[in-house]
Amino acid sequence: MFNRPRSGDRATQAAAAFDDVLAELQGSESAPEAPATPATPAPTAPPTAPPSAPPSAPPAEPPAEAPAPLSVTEHAATLRATRDAQQQAQEMLTMAAQARNDATEQAEQIVVEATDVADRVRADAAAEAERTRFEAIEWVKAQRARVEVATDTLTKEAERDAENIRTEAMRAAMAEAEQTARLYVGEAAARGARDAEEIRGRAREVLHQAADLGTGLQSSMADVAHALDLAMAAVKDQLQAIDALLEETRRNPPVPVPEPEPAKATEPEPEPEPEAEAEAEPETETTETTESTEAAARSGRQLGAIFRGESDED
Repeated sequence: MFNRPRSGDRATQAAAAFDDVLAELQGSESAPEAPATPATPAPTAPPTAPPSAPPSAPPAEPPAEAPAPLSVTEHAATLRATRDAQQQAQEMLTMAAQARNDATEQAEQIVVEATDVADRVRADAAAEAERTRFEAIEWVKAQRARVEVATDTLTKEAERDAENIRTEAMRAAMAEAEQTARLYVGEAAARGARDAEEIRGRAREVLHQAADLGTGLQSSMADVAHALDLAMAAVKDQLQAIDALLEETRRNPPVPVPEPEPAKATEPEPEPEPEAEAEAEPETETTETTESTEAAARSGRQLGAIFRGESDED
């Protein structure tokens, strides 16, 4: 689109034509002067030395020589050359104006084409920027979707792991609670059996002593029988409480929270009974047997209260 001739070429052509015209003018002016060379030149005054000037002043120029008078032929030739020069100058001016107009048109065309190209480039850049922005938005949406999917996956996996851990913890807690309950029940049953066996042993001793004493100790035997009944009832109540606690523990498993081991109920130690006072005071032995039975019953009630308190806290 820029293949048109440049204004510089036409300017160069115009300058070359102007130089040719000047050369022709100079040739035409020098041609008539050639025959006039034999003429004697006008006398000139001898050169005089210029007046002394101060050192700072420039030297004075010599006066210009007066032009020689021209003939009619030379004058006509000069006029013709002047007319030709004027015509050539007019043509050169016309050519220069034409070249200037052409250059102006070309410059305007170049500006228009450059404006069009700039508009197209600007439109292409805007379209490319819009496409890039749209692609960036789509890429951001895709990355956000991927992040959301990954987050959902990780959340589900974490929930599943937490549920598995919770299930395993509940299973382990239930097994541990059941084992602990069995241990407590076994210890309570063993302690109740020991207390019952001790009570039976003491009761047998009392019965043997009462049999040896004879019929005079019927009232004491009645008291002993009543104490035995109370002891057996206490043992039965204790066993029923233990069974109820075990059933409640099986129905409501406790939360796996480590609890301090409950202090075991202290068992009452049997006091030594003097043999001398056994025959003299049978009522004292019956009272001690009753007290031991009540102590065993209290220990059983304390154990049941401990188990019930643990189940309530759980």
